[in-house]
Amino acid sequence: MIPRRILLAALVILTATFVSCRTAPIRNIPMNSIPTTQYMSLTQDEVAGAIIMGGNKAGWSMRKVEPGLIVGTIQVRTHEAQVDVRYSATTWNITYRDSKNLKFNGEKIHSNYNKWVSRLGDFIRNQINEDMEFHVQRKN
Repeated sequence: MIPRRILLAALVILTATFVSCRTAPIRNIPMNSIPTTQYMSLTQDEVAGAIIMGGNKAGWSMRKVEPGLIVGTIQVRTHEAQVDVRYSATTWNITYRDSKNLKFNGEKIHSNYNKWVSRLGDFIRNQINEDMEFHVQRKN
């Protein structure tokens, strides 16, 4: 009977360790600069449009709350994450807002959250660059 209890205790410890490995320190996307040229820069509204389009392409639902703030939401099965995307004509960043079923404890969160936010940041960055290139080509 003792070996069975030891086996059960070991299984519980391993399960707890495995579950805790699926969390990671929450990652925000720090301030990013909006590219400009000597003759061209995007307006704050154009930056907002690029953020919304980039977020939508990444699978996020993007909602402009006020000038300078867009809230992004992603739902994957029973999980949901919300982020604040703060922006101006010259910078943007992404910070954690809220989540459901992602084991958030104030410092750590399910590791998939960081993957989703990183992907969102990549799509926003790419869309801003595409929009800037479009405006430069249109001006020439």
